[in-house]
Parts: sequence; C-alpha cells; structure tokens
Amino acid sequence: MDNFKKAKALLTALLTSAVALGAQIPSASAEDYVLTNPDILTLFGDVNFDGAVGLADAVQLNRYLLAENAELGNWKNADIAEDGTIDVFDLIYLRRQLLGEKPPVGGTLNINVADMMTGELLEGADINLSGVIGQSSFPLGSFHFDPEDTISIHGLPTSEKYKYVLEIKRLPDNYGNRFGGWDRSMKIGFDQDSETKDLTVRLLSDDAELNIDAGCFDWTKGDSESSHGMFTVTSKDGEIFYQNIRANDFALPDGEYHIDMRPETQAPLNLLDPDSDFAKYIAEIYPDVSFMDKSDGIDITVKDGKPDKDVFFDFGPINNFANKLEINCFDADTYELVEGAEMTIIEAPDTYAKKIADVVSNADDTIIIDSLYRAGENAYKVILNNIPEGYIGPDEVTINTGYLTNALSEVTIPLIPQQKAEDVTVKVHNISDNKEVDGIGIKIYDMDNKLFADVKSGEPFVLTDGMYTAEINAEDAASKHFKALSLIRNVNTADPKYTWWTENHGLIMFKVSGGIPDTSIDLYIADADTSDEELESFVKELYPEANKD
Repeated sequence: MDNFKKAKALLTALLTSAVALGAQIPSASAEDYVLTNPDILTLFGDVNFDGAVGLADAVQLNRYLLAENAELGNWKNADIAEDGTIDVFDLIYLRRQLLGEKPPVGGTLNINVADMMTGELLEGADINLSGVIGQSSFPLGSFHFDPEDTISIHGLPTSEKYKYVLEIKRLPDNYGNRFGGWDRSMKIGFDQDSETKDLTVRLLSDDAELNIDAGCFDWTKGDSESSHGMFTVTSKDGEIFYQNIRANDFALPDGEYHIDMRPETQAPLNLLDPDSDFAKYIAEIYPDVSFMDKSDGIDITVKDGKPDKDVFFDFGPINNFANKLEINCFDADTYELVEGAEMTIIEAPDTYAKKIADVVSNADDTIIIDSLYRAGENAYKVILNNIPEGYIGPDEVTINTGYLTNALSEVTIPLIPQQKAEDVTVKVHNISDNKEVDGIGIKIYDMDNKLFADVKSGEPFVLTDGMYTAEINAEDAASKHFKALSLIRNVNTADPKYTWWTENHGLIMFKVSGGIPDTSIDLYIADADTSDEELESFVKELYPEANKD
C-alpha cells in the first residue's frame, strides 16, 4: 500500500459532516473481522470487510483518514473513487452514497426467483451469494426472497475476472424434489460494459410435466447415457433457464431456446464429429441416421408445450480411435496354436449383427482384426463354424471390449482333445419353483479371468485340469425372465456368501482334477419378479452360516 497516502489537509471541510456521521454509531475496527484476503476488491465501500456497506464503513474510513486507526479491513474496497488513492474523496462519495445522494459505485445484481413454467415469482427461497476471483472467494450475504421485493446487491466489481456464485439453501414448498437437475447453484458474471445484471432463478415444481425428451447417445456402445455431460439452457435473449442440468428429460415453457452440452465424462468420448470415419461407419449401418455438428449447441422452439425436436447429443470416440481383436485357438492340453478352426466374427450380435470377417486359425500366428468400432458388453461374437477333427470346443464366444482407445483385446479359444470325457455339468436351480433349469448361459473363466468357455446349464462339457469360475450369464437369464442370485463361494469355503457386488451374477469357484470337478457346480436363479427380501431369505435358509461374521 506504498502509493496510498492519507489526506489530512483536506479534512477540515468534512469535520462537521463526517464526525457527526461517525457519532451516530459505534466505531468498528478491522480487528473485529477475519481478513481472509484484504488485498482483493470484494465490494465497493465495504471498508471494514464484513460483507455489507453501511455507516460502520464510513466510521472506519473516517478514523483511518484522521489517523485514529492505522488499519482498514479491506483497503481496496475503500478506494471507492478507483483512483489508486484512499483520501477524503472516497469518504465524501461513501457518505453521499449512504445518504442516497449518489448511486452506489460498482455493479448491481438483481435477483428474482420464479416458477420455471409460469414465470410467477415464488415465496420461500433462501439464497447465499459469494464472489469468486481466481482461487479466492468471499461471502456477500444471505437473503430471503420476497416476491414483493427483488433482491438487489450493489457495489459489486464487474470485471470479467469476477464471478458470483448463487446457492439455493432452501427451496419453496412443492419445489424440493426437482431443482431442475442442478446442484442448487449458479455461477454468473457481469456482461461486458454493463453495470447491471438481472437474474431470474427458475425453479421446476415437483408436479411439472417433463415435456423435453433429452439425453446423450454413445454410438460406440449403441446406448443412451445421461452421465456424459451437462446441459445449459438459455432463451434466445440469453436468459438462463437451466445452467447445469444432467442430460435427462426436463421441462420448458413455450419459447425459443439454445442448448449447449458440456461433456463431463471420464470415458474417452467426445461429441461426435459428423465428418469422422467413425460417423461414416455408423451411417453405413444406419442409413436413416444423419449427424450434425453440435459442438456449438442446438436451437429448439417449444410451441403449445411441444418442442420441434428432441434434445440429444451424439458421442463418439476421441481422436477417431478404434480397437483391435487378437484371436487364437489353442490346444487345451499343450497350449499350442491349433490350425483349421473356421470362424465368423460378428459385431453387435444383439442389434445390427454385422459380419466383420471370416477367418481360419493357423498354427504359426494369432489372428489380428483391426479398425473395430464397437465397445461394451457383447460387442463382438466369434462363431466357430468348423472345429478341426479331433477337437471339441464352444459353438461361439462373446467378447466384451473397453472404450475405443486403439486397445487390443485378446480372445483365447480353448479346443479340447476329443478323447477326454464330458464330465463337467453346471446345474441351475430356480428357487421360485425348486426346479432345475437347462439352457441358461454359463461363462467359464480361468484363473487369469479369461473366458475359457461358453456353455449351457444341464449340458455336459469338458474342462482340462485347473481352477475355474462359473458365472451365470445375467443377460441370458434376464432374456428368459430370470434373475441370478449372487452367491460367492471360495474353493475352501463350505458355504457361499450372499452379496450383490457382482451385479446379479451367480458365481462359484471350483477345481478340476482328472477332468472331474471337486464340487457340484450349482448356481441359482429366481423368477424376474422375485423381491430382494425373498432372495436373501432363501440364501439364509439354504446356507445358515453364510452371513455370519
């Protein structure tokens, strides 16, 4: 503060007015306040740095200029004239401002709270306001909104460096369950060359109809995702209707709007580039689908409560990435590559089922298939059309892949010498009617968590010696209107532990010696409408020791 000087010589003309002004209220000291950052302008005239402008500020500034107090709560707030000097002119302006003779220095923020659909002002909202500049924040007060009285905060810095965060601490009645998907906060700033900011916080009532279909579509998985980003919805005039709303259905009154998407996903995805190789590939599969560049948002019109378009944003891989598959068929006894297995690779077998390639295994090298644009569960299926003589193997193998990141997924298909007996069977029991159910999909994994075989319950098959995990294919069970119980059993544990961490996949670990499993491989399902309470009761009855600590 070296360039700040005290102007005692000019105080004579002020003694009558300023001292009289100070005599009306108790004096305030900077020591009465916590100085979190006194070197930042927070509120013009807030000399004592208490978040408000009043007579106490004039008293402290007066005492400072009279050299009665060597400190100011915030010396930048005291420079009301914005001339780089704290002097009598700042005190004069502050006094005239408090007397209503001069408008407040700085910007004015006017806040109203209204119903989203009707625009009617609402009673019952409590609001906190804070300022933010860089890494510093400062409180500006708590307010209760009254429809008869707009909340107005004066003296705010209007530089683009300053932002203001509004938090709704209490919502009006019937507005508590649906804040429009926000986190109950808004972050705003003043427009360039503007000293006034009018803000209407719009709240969606609990019983409002959601008339806007909205979401994100991940074309790498062929699935809708609401967690990939946030919408900002403004009117054509720039008025905020939703600042941060998850990509779910929402509501808007009649009008013209602009909607921006802010991607917020940890997945390697971005808004789809309509000129990318990936977009062209998807367009070949779905000729009726057309993509547009939505990086600058989209415009919609709502008339008679109906929008002229749905609000969906398309996502694709970053950097036009694709994935690869490495497929090998090996002898389950010797682990050597097997030649002559004829296979077909199908992409998205559950939806558009596109044939990618016909391939034949060889004994010298694995098969590499690149430029693959499908991700997620059941992204690909390998159908074994012909298995070499002397071997048995699965009819097909499903492949789950990660996001498109130029990753290589290894697919190992064990072929078992045919002289081995089919001594392994998985039994699936329906607890709803106490019957065994054949034909439920079962996945067998080795101890490296690699898929070893796809089999069906009730059908004998062959396994080489080793440790394995059998898991119910939950999607296959669901397609047959069952749900799988999550029973986790270690090879050394007599009773399973009931849990849901496997996402409804029944699991059991077992060991094969001499082609024979060391335990009966029993998994359980229930009718799809069976309650969780019934499932837990069944497990406790079947395995009374299972859930004891």
